Amino acid sequence: MHKFVACCSTVPSRVARLQWSVDSLLSQTNRVERLYVHYPWHCDRLNQPYPYPPDWMQNDARIKVVRCDDFGPATKFLPALDEFDRGDSIALVLFDDDRVIPLGWIEPMLDLFEQLGGASAVGRHGTLRHSRPFSFSQYYSGKPGNFVKVSYMSTSWIAIYPRCALPASATLARQHIRSFDPESRTNDDMMLSSFCHISGTARHLLATSKSQREEWEQRNPESDDEVSLAQTPVQVKNQVKLYLRLLRAGAAPLPRIELLALLGAVISLAITVGIALTE
Repeated sequence: MHKFVACCSTVPSRVARLQWSVDSLLSQTNRVERLYVHYPWHCDRLNQPYPYPPDWMQNDARIKVVRCDDFGPATKFLPALDEFDRGDSIALVLFDDDRVIPLGWIEPMLDLFEQLGGASAVGRHGTLRHSRPFSFSQYYSGKPGNFVKVSYMSTSWIAIYPRCALPASATLARQHIRSFDPESRTNDDMMLSSFCHISGTARHLLATSKSQREEWEQRNPESDDEVSLAQTPVQVKNQVKLYLRLLRAGAAPLPRIELLALLGAVISLAITVGIALTE
């Protein structure tokens, strides 16, 4: 059995909203032994100080506030790398500060993690399916209990990573991140996938039913707020650049299915054009 600990971070304007996310997680499972709120002193991206940690963070025995530096999106998990050793049987349950988790969402993920022997990461939402080309930012809608291997997972929908899949320390992780993404602002999920790629850790999406997806949308009807990185005009461009840097260095999975599908489309187009020209 593994010890499950949850980790998150936030920005100053979302501190109150974070309570909804935390409550929605802790209220539905007792298997998450501790929840770590990685709480910087100052938000560098927004140039804002954090308010003093509110009472709800400090009065719950299952919550631990960890004051730390601001590492951008990676603040969600970096401090935990120094809190827990790679040799520990620890699973990090990572989630976002602006999402409310539906009842019954988490336990099946914890079950699958244990089913896979704690050697694979588990999520609900991800990208680059190995079985279907050009499948970006999607759920897996297979039969209940089924799962599929993917390249990336999104922590916005919760993701569970074995501690052993990640670098030995926050310093080593930051060195890796900064060598590819100097500002550490592009994509924490991409970096988590890179760590798993390097450590040989598989990533799997658990099947999510239509009713579960609909419930998620009902609980989280709002789009990204004004301080979300997703609202940054160059965010997608930066993510593509980051992926290409990682790929060239062998630090990211090569999307073979996508490349084969693209090559097939080019060959098919060439054949079609050639036939047309000869008629």
